[in-house]
Amino acid sequence: MKKITFCILILSLVFFIACHKDSGPIIMAPPPVQIQPISYSGEIQSIFDAYCVSCHDDAHFALNLQPCCSWDQLWSGGLNAPYVNTLNPALSSLHMRVIGTELPAMPPGGPELLQSEKDKIYRWIEEGALNN
Repeated sequence: MKKITFCILILSLVFFIACHKDSGPIIMAPPPVQIQPISYSGEIQSIFDAYCVSCHDDAHFALNLQPCCSWDQLWSGGLNAPYVNTLNPALSSLHMRVIGTELPAMPPGGPELLQSEKDKIYRWIEEGALNN
């Protein structure tokens, strides 16, 4: 009887250790996705060039969005500057004008920005509206 009890005890211990060490299948996590910051000179200015500079040039009374001075104008040179609010991007005048919640909506009478372009402007503001 002692031999049977001893064998049951040993087998129970072996099963316990075997189950305890089983950590299941190894799952490899994908590498983290590296999101590139929005480039002002490469991406935001190209949106301004396509939609805005035909009106917002050096003769515009409120805001010049030409490559020479658009970033400075957005922060301090425009009539209602700053047009960007990095603490609350949704309240940025630039963002609200391109989505049409602040009047006049931009661009007036012209083709509307694509949703991806509006999102890009918003994300650029979220990232700090850098001059990069």
